[in-house]
Amino acid sequence: MGLLWVFPQGKDRAKVGCGDFKLNPRTEVKSYLSEKDHKLLKEISAKVRVIPPSHSKPFYVSGSPSVLGVGESIGTISPLSGEGIHPSLVCADIFLVAFKGEKNLERVAQKYESKVLKKYRWADEWFNFLKSVRYGRKINQLRCLFQAPVPSWASGTVSKLKLVFWAPFR
Repeated sequence: MGLLWVFPQGKDRAKVGCGDFKLNPRTEVKSYLSEKDHKLLKEISAKVRVIPPSHSKPFYVSGSPSVLGVGESIGTISPLSGEGIHPSLVCADIFLVAFKGEKNLERVAQKYESKVLKKYRWADEWFNFLKSVRYGRKINQLRCLFQAPVPSWASGTVSKLKLVFWAPFR
C-alpha cells in the first residue's frame, strides 16, 4: 500500500516522491523516473511518520521556551493517505479557539489537547487498521476496517473498501 506523487514546479521541473510500507520508495521513484527524460537535481529521503495525535503526547511542554505542537507535528494526517493539509488546518483552528480569551497557557494546552484527541479519534481507528494490515491477521484487518470511520472532511461519498484498495499508480 503506497503512494507516488508528482508536483509540477513549472519550467520542466517537478518534485517526485513515494511512500510505501513494503516497497523501497527510492527504488520506486527511480523506476518511475527511468521512463522519463529527466535530470536529478536533488535526492532526499526520510521515513514518514504515520502516528495519530493520541500517540504524539504531550502536545505541550512548558519551559523556556514553551513548545506546543500543532498540525502535522502531532500527527494530524490521514494514516491511510498521508494527506495532512486539511486535518492540520482544522487542528490549527482548534488551537485558536482554545487560545481565544485564555491567558494561562497550561489551560489552553489542556483544552486544546482534549479537543484534538476527540476530533482525531478516527485517526486512531485507521492507524489500528494499518497496524493490523502490516502485522496482524486477516480477522483483525476486517474488524479494524469496519470500525474505522471515514473522516468528515473526506470529499464526496467513498466506500471504505475503495479508500483502502484504490491504488492509481500500480
